[in-house]
Amino acid sequence: MPVEGFLQHVSDAFKTGEWWNLPWWREVSDASDQPEKEIAEKAFCELRQVFDGAWFREQVPLGSLAHPIAILLLIKGLVPFQCLLRLGRALCAVRNAGLLSGKLRNRLKLPAEFSGVHWEVEIMGYLLSRGFSLAPHAIGAGNRRADLHVSGSGEEIIIELHRRTAAFPRELAQKNMDWYEKAQPKRLDEIFESPEIIGANRAAQDKEADRIFRLLKGGHGKIGQLPDKPGIILTQPALPFSLDRLQNHLARFGESRKCFLGVILVWPHFSGGAIGFSVQWLPNKHAGRAMSEFAAVRAICELGEGLAH
Repeated sequence: MPVEGFLQHVSDAFKTGEWWNLPWWREVSDASDQPEKEIAEKAFCELRQVFDGAWFREQVPLGSLAHPIAILLLIKGLVPFQCLLRLGRALCAVRNAGLLSGKLRNRLKLPAEFSGVHWEVEIMGYLLSRGFSLAPHAIGAGNRRADLHVSGSGEEIIIELHRRTAAFPRELAQKNMDWYEKAQPKRLDEIFESPEIIGANRAAQDKEADRIFRLLKGGHGKIGQLPDKPGIILTQPALPFSLDRLQNHLARFGESRKCFLGVILVWPHFSGGAIGFSVQWLPNKHAGRAMSEFAAVRAICELGEGLAH
């Protein structure tokens, strides 16, 4: 399609809110075989139910498209198509399992909430597509509740979802900028060799690891909420932190919690028109069983390796 024609379709979509009438994703879908076309139609129909016309029209007065989905809907190509297809398929699976609540839909529409809830939907959809059964609000001893009860392959595991929200420390950013202006390094890699930069960032990462551990070990919806069954915490960090420090905290804390298998860190990232994941696990070495024994844990880590579902 000529550029002029595509821009006219974009303009019409902003006026009507009907982004699904933009032809680019249909053109990509039409190039697939028939089964894939049917899957794409269902996925984009699900996206249309969540990201409806009223939502799309609201993106225009903002002056810029702050929501990642709004951006993807206007980027032509296979990469944004695959990203939208993946989210739409996950939404279909979550809806069919009865887990797509109104609250979840509303959170997906908000730019500030999207990155956090997006990975939850992707993980749920991914586990469902791999044949696992999910039930919300698993209840254990003492009426403790966790987010998901996952079963399959003759095993059960509890998953508690957690997200840390925080902005990059202003004082640390200013300190790094002051050093850069004062030192005027001749090479970019000097920034990563400077004791002034490394020391300040290491201290900040230690503090962030301490904060994450405090959030994980107590309060509502954390390690203390896990029922007395094998369970993990899936958490989305917001800032760089010391992995070794957090692992040491978890090792000491885990001595008295044999059912707690450990923490899986999930970082969503948006680049090059695609939303992907990086995954890393921190096991509790004192647990009664190893994290790697559970198929659901292995499946989540495979999601981080970019395997399609």
